[in-house]
Amino acid sequence: MKSGVEKYTIMWKYMQFHLALENSYHDKARALFLEINKNLDDFYAKKKISRHYYKKMKKELRQYQLMYNGIDIRKTSKNWNKKAYIVNREHFE
Repeated sequence: MKSGVEKYTIMWKYMQFHLALENSYHDKARALFLEINKNLDDFYAKKKISRHYYKKMKKELRQYQLMYNGIDIRKTSKNWNKKAYIVNREHFE
């Protein structure tokens, strides 16, 4: 795949992940989370996405993962995403 196509593919999956969370599609959100988390480092290493998007996605995915594993990041971060609490913790363990 060309790098432009891959960049928009991962960004599309990232947006689908957020939509799945908002609409409480837990299985779809979990599958997208695992797929994005697996491919994000490879895409950044091959320079297919910019550092700005990489850092933003990686930070948000890490925050979701911490919330679902039972660590309350509201105490450590003032920019947490309230939407993440609509999903039960066991879906992302």
